[in-house]
Parts: sequence; C-alpha cells; structure tokens
Amino acid sequence: MYKDVSAWEVDFNKVAAELPSLVEYKEQLKTADVILACLTKISEVARLLEKVYVWANLKDSEDISDEATSICLKRVQKLWNDFGQAVSFIDPELVKLEDEFLDTLIADQQFSDFVMQLKQVKREKPHVLSKKEEALLARAGMLWDDPYNIFSNFDNVDAHFGKVKDETGAEVAVTHGNYSTLLEKQDRGVRQAAFEAVYKEYEGHIHTLTEVLGAVVKQHDFLREVRNYESAAAAALHGKNVDVEVYHNLIKQVHKRLDVVYKYVEKRKSLLDLDEIRMWDLRVPVMGVELKFSFDEAIELCVEAAKPLGDDYVKVLEEGLRGGWVDKYETKGKRSGAFSSGCYDSWPYILMNFDGTLNDVFTLMHEAGHSMHSYLANQNQPYSLANYPIFTAEIASTVNERLLTDHLLKTWEGDRRLAVLHHEIDTIRATFFRQTMFAEFELMLHETVAKGVPITKDFLCDQYEAMNKLYYGPTMSADAYIKFEWARIPHFYYDFYVYQYATGIAAAYNFAEHILSGDADRYLNLLKSGGSDYPLNLLKKAGLDMTQDFYGPIFSRFEELVEQI
Repeated sequence: MYKDVSAWEVDFNKVAAELPSLVEYKEQLKTADVILACLTKISEVARLLEKVYVWANLKDSEDISDEATSICLKRVQKLWNDFGQAVSFIDPELVKLEDEFLDTLIADQQFSDFVMQLKQVKREKPHVLSKKEEALLARAGMLWDDPYNIFSNFDNVDAHFGKVKDETGAEVAVTHGNYSTLLEKQDRGVRQAAFEAVYKEYEGHIHTLTEVLGAVVKQHDFLREVRNYESAAAAALHGKNVDVEVYHNLIKQVHKRLDVVYKYVEKRKSLLDLDEIRMWDLRVPVMGVELKFSFDEAIELCVEAAKPLGDDYVKVLEEGLRGGWVDKYETKGKRSGAFSSGCYDSWPYILMNFDGTLNDVFTLMHEAGHSMHSYLANQNQPYSLANYPIFTAEIASTVNERLLTDHLLKTWEGDRRLAVLHHEIDTIRATFFRQTMFAEFELMLHETVAKGVPITKDFLCDQYEAMNKLYYGPTMSADAYIKFEWARIPHFYYDFYVYQYATGIAAAYNFAEHILSGDADRYLNLLKSGGSDYPLNLLKKAGLDMTQDFYGPIFSRFEELVEQI
C-alpha cells in the first residue's frame, strides 16, 4: 500500500489539506448540483482517508508494542475524527430537505453512487440532531474508541498467562496464539492448566475490565438516548435497516433448541469416557489424533474446497493466498486472533497466527471468504457502494468453511474424517450457539444500564455464569473460572456485533446447500453486490428471506453431525 512511512505521510497530509474545502459546502446543500459536488468530494477524501487508516491499523497490528506505528495509528484516528467533524453538517442539512426532493435525487442516475446514503438520510430523520449537536458528537468521536483501546492493549500486550507443562513435561508459555492448540491436547491436565492460566489473568484484573466494559455500555446508552432510539440494540441495527426483532428472534429460536446442545455435551462426555465434563473438555478431538499442516498444505485444501464457486473465484483466491495477502505466523507483539482487512485501493489482507492445526486451516478459509467478498465487491461496485455490512460479511466467511468441510468429508477417511466432523460440530457450537449466548449477554447488559442499574464485577460474573449454565445444560460440571470469560471477549466492545456470527452461519448453511448442488450464481451475485442495498434486501434477492424462520437447516445439521460422530 505504501513503500514506507514517508510515502504514507504524503497521503496523510493530502487528506488533512482537503478538510477545509469540505466545510465550504456548509449551508449550501440546497440544489442538486451542489449536493452532487459535495457528496463526490467527500467520497474522494474518504476513499483516501480509508487507505491511510487501513495501512496504519495493519502496521500497528503487526506489532502493537511498536511506538512508531502506534503513533501513526493515533494520528490517523485523530484525522478520521477531524474528518467526521468537517462533514458533520451533511446529515443535519440533508434531513431538512423535503422527502419529495430527496426522492428525485434518489431516482436521478447522476446520484447512483450515493443512492444508499440518500435513502439512509430519509430513514435517519428522526435521529439526526442539530448541526451544533452533530458537530459536538463528532468532536467527541475519538473518546468512543478509548475503552476498546485500553482493553486491546491489556489483552495483546500487558496480559501474561504464564507457562504450563505440555504432554511431554516441557514448559510452554501460554499465548493467545497457542491457547486453542493447548485446549485440543489429549492430556486433560494440559487442557485444565492452560484454561486456568488464561482466566486467572483476567480474574486478576477483573475490577479494571469491569469498568472498561461498563464504560462502553454507558457510551452506547448515551448515544441511544440523545439520538432518540428506544433501545441500544435498535440504535445499532437501525443503520443497516435490520429490525431488532431479527435479534430477539435469534435468541428465542435458539432457546427452543438448546436440547441439541445438551445432547451433544452428554455424548461428548461419553465419547471421552469422562466422569464429569468441564469447559476445557469442549475443544479436544474425540478421536485422539492431532493433525498438523504446513501453510502450503492449508492453501491447497482451501483452493480445492472452493472449486464449487467457479474457476474465476478459485484463480483469484489461490493467487492471493500464495501471494502477499497473508501475515501468517505468530510473532512478538502481533495482534491476537485473525481478521481480514484492506481497502478499496488495496488487495485484501489477512492477519492470522498459523500454528498448523486443522482449526488454523479453517481459520484461513474463513478469512479468505471475507477477503474474496471484499475483492468481488470492490471489482463490481463504486467506492461508495462497495463496503458491505457485517451482517452479510459473516455469511461469506462461513460458506467457505462449509465448503471446506464438505471437501474434507468427501476425501478423508477414518480419524481424519472424524476430526472434520468434530470441527464442524465445534464450529456450529461456537459460532451459532455460543455467539447467541454472547448476544443475549450483551443485550442484557444494555437493558440493565438503560434501567439505571450499575454494572459491577459480581453482577457481570454471576450473570455470565448463569447464562453459561443455561446454554450448556445440566451435564456440564460447574467451573470456578468460566464466569470470567466475558472479560476476554473483544466483540463486546463492537456494539451489537456478535449476533451476526449466528445469523451469518445459519444463512450460510442455506446458501451452501445451493452451491453444493451446482447453483453458485445467486451467492456470487450477493458477494458482488457489496453494500448496494440493505442486507435483508440483498439476501432476499439471493433467495433467502431472513425475516422468516430459516434456522431449521443448522439445527438439523448439528443433530446429524452428533449422530455421525
């Protein structure tokens, strides 16, 4: 994206120099020509600003402890905030326009790149404040990031989980990168030691983490109140025109079928021949075999699995994964986990911490789904309509995982096939049921704060422990540390984000059935559509009505897998 910091600095300064020209449109948005010129100018500046931001964020993710890249990121975060202040007059001026005039702009081909923005202006009218108030909120924008930044620095830099002895007796430092691998060890003592090492660290900082998460929830409640939404959930979902009933219905439907999770926990206990099953027993493969892969082998499996999506998709995917898309291995200071990033004027980029496990192969395929979604949207949409919402993003990643599962089940036998069945079961458990539990916990937090009830560490831990018991059932033995798990979940800082993992995987199982039967076109068109319409509309065009009960296939698949294994 940039050869070095100096090259990045040129574009940074270019964006900063353009901000005064944006303010010149203030009080001028009355005619179609001026509005078009304003929106075009803002889009051009935003496009360059996004590139500047993404580069700094990716460099910072390579090594969070690097002061130089941290300074670059902080500078561009301020620049983004300054940009927000500079354009904060837009919505308050546009919402004053008559609906009839806005409708003529929406119908005008000249405004085709901005049609979603104009539609959103009409929908946002009850929630847009005065110019002065919008400018004030925009100026305070940088403050919203502080709680997550505090959590992220603790989680990725300051948190230390110590060492445990592995199955050979050697001491191993527990890290974010190898924690999942340790939970998959056949030696139960290793699993328990790693589990407790991680959660003892969060327990040791639980008062601080309570305040940090509490601050985020209070921020969301403040914005809900000042923007006149009936709930924080409604405020978060309104922007993508997703009815809050979709959120509530997810929780309701999962509650009806928690019996399938209880049955799975019982069968896992039996298959592992345990007197009691604990939370650290949920990841270990039931067949007692550990699979390891090189990164090249992982790519080969992903490429083969993607073939039902067509030659064009596979060609770009393989070139990207074998080229420069992926930062593969864990290094000191590197951000934990995995994600796909990039901007309209760059390739997609994947950050992950590849350790050679089967789970890592699926992680690569998952993030490649996001990257290919970005690639296809950017190739087929203008900048202003390419950016897709998380609601559809999680479908793309999970479809890829489902295709990988299908490929492996068709080509592997014996313990290797059992490993895939185990992985798919755990994926549904973690991505559908567990993320729904997270979503319910997040909803409960916001409803509690909205009632004026203070959030304390005991409240968070007690509520999380009770919810964990509800979702895993009576066979799961009580645990002294799982109540601290909420403290290590970064997604709680993302404002009603996690439910989309659950709706996404449920939708993906619907699409995968069509793709595997030879009908991939509707799905590929969904990816190419980017953000050119509201997500529920795009999905309906692709043949899936998410306002109806569409959860049957994922419940059935989970039951089927438990019986197969």
